[in-house]
Amino acid sequence: NAAPSASSPNALRDLLLFPLICGLLAGLAFPPSAFWILGLLAWVPLLYSYSRCKWGFLPAFVAGVVFHGLTLYWIGLNSDPPPLLAAVSGTAAVLYLATLWGFGGTITVFLRKQWGLKALWLWPAVVVWVDFLMEHSELGFPWAYAGITQAVNPLLRPLLAVGGTHLLTLC
Repeated sequence: NAAPSASSPNALRDLLLFPLICGLLAGLAFPPSAFWILGLLAWVPLLYSYSRCKWGFLPAFVAGVVFHGLTLYWIGLNSDPPPLLAAVSGTAAVLYLATLWGFGGTITVFLRKQWGLKALWLWPAVVVWVDFLMEHSELGFPWAYAGITQAVNPLLRPLLAVGGTHLLTLC
């Protein structure tokens, strides 16, 4: 698929609006929210965006900025720092984590190009890989996994005891 050109009327929708919707829905599903169903629906616009672009970094990055901005707004406010320091540290954390999502989007689109739509079956594994990178990277950031949006889902919550958040992500 050719990427929508910047002048294409669908470019903003495919590369920015759908990922923005994904990040918003996933962020709204994040606990303590009771709207876990939004966490299931959130990924549809992002996966559609992947089907419309040549390189998946930008849509995943946009979704990641919105999701992490909603779920980690507090990160810069830890320890009552000066406002500028709080804004810089919070923004840096959000951009760093969104960049990891961007890598996952790049891999997902690459796999789709190689294997077609059947590659989307690997997408949950890519998301778990991104979560693993978040957790085991230099910053060691074990919060805000995609699967946490399902932590209060009564059908999936028992899986937490078996395989933790990563198993929720795979489901």
